[in-house]
Amino acid sequence: MLRNILTNFFARFSVAAINFLVLLLTTNLLGLETKGEMSLVALGTSIIHLLSDIAGGPSVVYLVPRKPAVQLFSIGYAWSFFCVTVIGIPLVYFNLVSQQFGLHILLLSLLMSLHSVHLNYLLGLERIRLYSFLLLLQAVVLITAMSIYIFIFKGKGVAVFITGAYIAYGTVLAVGATLAWKHRLVELVEKSRDTFYLLFRNGFFTQVASLTHQLSIRINFYLIGGMAVVYYAGTHLYDGVQGVGIYSTAVSLAEAILLFSQSVATMILSRTANTEDRLLARRLTLQCSKLSLAITIPGLLLFLLLPAEFYTGLLGKDFSPVKDVFTPLAAGVAMVSFGTVFSHYFSGIGKHYMNALSGTFGLLITLSTAFWLIPRYGLEGASVAATLAYSGMSLFIFVMFIFEKGFPAKETIRSLFSLRDFSLLQEQWKKLRK
Repeated sequence: MLRNILTNFFARFSVAAINFLVLLLTTNLLGLETKGEMSLVALGTSIIHLLSDIAGGPSVVYLVPRKPAVQLFSIGYAWSFFCVTVIGIPLVYFNLVSQQFGLHILLLSLLMSLHSVHLNYLLGLERIRLYSFLLLLQAVVLITAMSIYIFIFKGKGVAVFITGAYIAYGTVLAVGATLAWKHRLVELVEKSRDTFYLLFRNGFFTQVASLTHQLSIRINFYLIGGMAVVYYAGTHLYDGVQGVGIYSTAVSLAEAILLFSQSVATMILSRTANTEDRLLARRLTLQCSKLSLAITIPGLLLFLLLPAEFYTGLLGKDFSPVKDVFTPLAAGVAMVSFGTVFSHYFSGIGKHYMNALSGTFGLLITLSTAFWLIPRYGLEGASVAATLAYSGMSLFIFVMFIFEKGFPAKETIRSLFSLRDFSLLQEQWKKLRK
């Protein structure tokens, strides 16, 4: 298990390093406005992708050991096209996602959605190395394509990112399809009614959880972008798109720190979906939640201790407020590193509605705080609202874990504070060193 966690973590760390280089390319060579436009494209694509992941996202992982592969693929593909055409086009038409980049958002969403079906199928098979390889491949192709476009073809503006995204998602879609179908179960297409129901029931709650989680943080993009001027610290003034560029950069830095916790959570999802021993799954979840928090906190402290001049020298003079915007996010990031492990546990046992409730709780916190904090405190207010949402979601899902039916709450709480609870991880580490 630990070997797979480290493999996935290495891939995610490499992806984060590459994404950081993409960030540097953008901030230093393409500028603040392009960064803001990139964020709007990425946000619109993510919204449609979240909807398409109802039938092609993490709900697939739970069903891979339980349902025929052909059914999962056929339903996932059909739903991807449905979301882009029947749902995505109206979103663009009514300007709920950026009309300026509407066509690109729709096409990139389709590529991402189809790829997600293959990626989650491989995760359901516990093919962690292939899963990690595809994560890394996407990032490598993206930065390679963007670098060639900038330095050889002298490309400028958001077209650099869009072109690179097409090439990256197209590549991983082709490779992922080959790998997934290579490992598919050889079976005839049968009636898919039961699979369809389970997939959409689980997928609906999973994507409600993902959508509310994303909106809890990224609804601030819309609020910032919709302002004529964002006042920051009384001295720095930014228009809407520039404000999105600053805030999204701070969020990207915060999410980069969550690499290890994402790797741990991914392993918990895959392992829980493939085991019938719920007691062992809960024990592993508690262990990994503590490990995730223990690894994340030093990373946060490092980012907080770095002087503001470091960020300015790294990202460019236009990004001088990034550290001040990042600082209020730190506590929320720590909470997410702890809570995300529990949310993946519930996905692994098929209780996706728990995550939907948690995400809805976080969104309600955002809606009740962001509209007041952002107009008064600008970008820092957006970060505070995001931290409150992060913390609310994490505490909610943890409480649900403690009081899960069939397991004593006192024993769970006692295990949370037990140092001996790391014994299984120590055993895994010894096996890894042999």
